[in-house]
Amino acid sequence: MAQDGLESVSAQKAPIAARFKPIRWKIELVCVHLWQQGG
Repeated sequence: MAQDGLESVSAQKAPIAARFKPIRWKIELVCVHLWQQGG
């Protein structure tokens, strides 16, 4: 039963993660770019 609850929570969070993933990817890319320049 706990597994079913966990899967439903993951299913609810999946769209949110998919929505924010590109933004996080861009932020990480910029951070790495700045780190390489300033390093």
